[in-house]
Amino acid sequence: KDQLWSTQLRRDAACGSPTGNCDEARAAVASAEMSAEIARLQYEQAKQGPTAKEIAAAQAQVAQAQLNLSKLLSTPSSQDVRAAEIQVKQAELSLQQARIKLAQCCLKAPVAGTITTLSVKVGQTVGPSTTVATLSATGGVQVRADLSEVDVARVKVGLEAEVLFDAMPERTFRGRVVEVASTGTSTQGVVNFPVTISLDEVDPAIRPGMTANVTIVAEKRDNVLLVPSRAVQVVGGQSLVRVLYEGQVIEVPIEVGLTGDNGTEVLGDTLREGDLVVLNSTTATTGTRAGELRGFMPGGVGGVMMR
Repeated sequence: KDQLWSTQLRRDAACGSPTGNCDEARAAVASAEMSAEIARLQYEQAKQGPTAKEIAAAQAQVAQAQLNLSKLLSTPSSQDVRAAEIQVKQAELSLQQARIKLAQCCLKAPVAGTITTLSVKVGQTVGPSTTVATLSATGGVQVRADLSEVDVARVKVGLEAEVLFDAMPERTFRGRVVEVASTGTSTQGVVNFPVTISLDEVDPAIRPGMTANVTIVAEKRDNVLLVPSRAVQVVGGQSLVRVLYEGQVIEVPIEVGLTGDNGTEVLGDTLREGDLVVLNSTTATTGTRAGELRGFMPGGVGGVMMR
């Protein structure tokens, strides 16, 4: 283009001067325009990469070079053999480069799924950091929640979890922990660890990006002695409950086990099933044996990912 512009300036100067050769200058401009158009076409062809025809031609060159080498090996000189070997190597290299360029023209998705957003158009120039499309993978549904560094110590792969979606508050989805991040992320001085939960049930109403509240079952025990959690008091580091015994309220020290949503587990034999536990001055309840006690740990707010 620089050459074309320079030629056009010389033409304008020649045609504007009474002593200039205007016809010769115009012919030079026409020649420069043709050269520029040829260069543009060559550039466009180079951008498209090798065609199937060009690859076939490169393969034909390799075959011909190998044939020439075979002929020379019957009664060749050492110079002829060396030259033929070099030609074969060059043809193989050209074929390999053409295949590499052809492979680079194909974009493959990392997983099977459905394209939800296409960010580029045909003919658009893209680079290594260009987002071409957004892919929603088919299969199961995963929810990622952030746990504090205190809670994540109690979480491991395989634990049960319950998930509530803001869009479907009337339904509870169950799942299991499938991944616990080994490193956390710090936000305003608070360190959180991402935990991934895979849902047991796939519902078409669940969409990528939905907000979910996750509760992880950290521990579960069967056939345990329970008292209401509000009946347990801590005095001087010792857990105790108040029991109505022979008409008097006495304080009984206890060993506390798992605390869940339906009560607190009592270990040892200081308290027995059927003992009357005092909650306040007017109400009392008996210690009961529960069929199942589940220790819940809030997992915080999570987001939906499709896998």
